[in-house]
Amino acid sequence: MNIENEQEFIQGAFFELLNKGWIKGDLKPSLITKQDIEKLEEKYQIEIPSLYKEFLMAYQLPKSIVNDHLFKISGIVNRDKVEGLEPLWLILNRIKDVKSLEKIIDEFRSIAIDYCEAPEGSYLHFLPIGDWGAGWGPLCIDLKLAKKKANKDDESTWSLVWFDHEEFDWKEEYLKEDGLLYGRPAVPDFQTLLEWYFIGTLEQEFENQYQLKLDVQKLSSFEFCGSYWEDKWKDNDM
Repeated sequence: MNIENEQEFIQGAFFELLNKGWIKGDLKPSLITKQDIEKLEEKYQIEIPSLYKEFLMAYQLPKSIVNDHLFKISGIVNRDKVEGLEPLWLILNRIKDVKSLEKIIDEFRSIAIDYCEAPEGSYLHFLPIGDWGAGWGPLCIDLKLAKKKANKDDESTWSLVWFDHEEFDWKEEYLKEDGLLYGRPAVPDFQTLLEWYFIGTLEQEFENQYQLKLDVQKLSSFEFCGSYWEDKWKDNDM
């Protein structure tokens, strides 16, 4: 996508989220500018993917209907060929300004070194953007993988990855021979994340497969999403 298409996609994704009823209040313009992001990239010597830049510069991430402090949302994902389609929670960082983004980056890097045994410099290619699943661990953009097009059938190409918060030896769990950390695959890329969660591109297929009707009330229900594993969520109410 070119810049104009990216901006149109981001705007459409936010409006879809608003129309579905996930957002409290109105959408407010972002306080982050292109110059802010350029200074951040220079400070940390990173290159943020163009689509995520447009996301940061579009709107302030609002409160969701399930949490007054976090942007927490549930959507239908396809992260595993074995499990297939499933509902899954996601938390995205509510980044007010570039200073708050710098704080998030610094905290992630500090955790990597101080608590998770990550070798110096092995984590610099990650940009933390939220928390994966039901509080499973930090969700990041792998900035090296993000430079290439993701293959949805090859998880090794997926640029959105996560680190299990119950694992404290990242050197043992995630370090490869090139001296860099590689997180667990979560989503092919940031565009797919927005398609799954904001736009809901997999919801119709899920409804057809399981003969039920999804809406924001179901997807925002912890009982519905939590009981998925026990099949209690299944009903025949189309």
